[in-house]
Amino acid sequence: MPSSFITETYIDCVPEDWQSFVNSSDLYNIFQTNQWARAVLKAGMGTLLTMVKDGENHVKGGILGIYNRYSFLGVKMIPVIQVWGGPVISDINDKHLSEVLMRAFEREARKCAVVDSYIRSFFPLDDILVDRLNYALESYRLPCTLVIDLTKSKEELWKQLEERGRRGIRKALKQGVIVEEGKTLEDFRTYYEISKSTAQRLQTGPVSFRLMMALRENFSKNGNFKLFLAKHNGAAVAGVIIVKWRDRVWGWHGASLSRSWPLNANLLIHWNIIDWGVKNHLKSYDLMGIPCTNDSSRPKHGLYLFKTQLGGEIVRQGEYTKNYSHVKHFFLARIFRPIRSLFKKLNTRFSSVIGSEF
Repeated sequence: MPSSFITETYIDCVPEDWQSFVNSSDLYNIFQTNQWARAVLKAGMGTLLTMVKDGENHVKGGILGIYNRYSFLGVKMIPVIQVWGGPVISDINDKHLSEVLMRAFEREARKCAVVDSYIRSFFPLDDILVDRLNYALESYRLPCTLVIDLTKSKEELWKQLEERGRRGIRKALKQGVIVEEGKTLEDFRTYYEISKSTAQRLQTGPVSFRLMMALRENFSKNGNFKLFLAKHNGAAVAGVIIVKWRDRVWGWHGASLSRSWPLNANLLIHWNIIDWGVKNHLKSYDLMGIPCTNDSSRPKHGLYLFKTQLGGEIVRQGEYTKNYSHVKHFFLARIFRPIRSLFKKLNTRFSSVIGSEF
């Protein structure tokens, strides 16, 4: 007989027993921590945490989502709630527990007027999210990841690189590319400008500078948040922000100028991160998302080719999406987002006249 569970929901706050549970779980990661939630709130965003407890009030699982809330013509809504690294549960084989948790999370998201949901889990949840809750598996995007074992020596990891990867790193060094840790506010502003260029090229939104600064404030003192910048002839051309929790590292955000591609600057950055991880006795480096197969017909195939140069193990995780309201989704896509995009462009032009937009 399935176990009985109770659910609790916390909006814009996270209880301490959640942090204790995350730290005790094999699924521990920085994106589901109280500290991450506090940084998100400091950046002006919101959090939604749903927890499941047993009859003795012990936490058995939970999932933390983050969002931005908007109001347009008197209508309040959350365009999308994003989950990274969740859910965290005590037993990934307990399907009843997973289903109770995910149904409760979806119920609370609907109450908050969420339109779309995006979940990147660190283990497959197809049988719950796809088969029972009608989520779409983003199988044509990035449901897998590449994990590099940092417990190996630097020499072993160098041999593990594909030949094209070793060749690319040598080329970057020969052309005078150097990688430095970005520590100053100006370094982060430089990276933000690179990320805006990348976002424009990919037709996506740039990383929030306010969130970046909140994460830096919360995590950098303990070495859990670092920016690696690649420079050529004294100018920054690419960067990667990594986040660390205990003995695991994740590549949280990366950006580059298109002129840096022939320099293999991005490749050299990741090799420097691997070297840093080995020297600091870390366990693994998760590059956060690739297609699962070497299939040139699929989107993001270039990302697969780039990351697999670094060796490592392809691990199946999960990337899932769901639309809660077709009417609101249509409104967002056809009306709200185009108008918001226009205002952003006007605001950027205005900011360039009156001063910094930071």
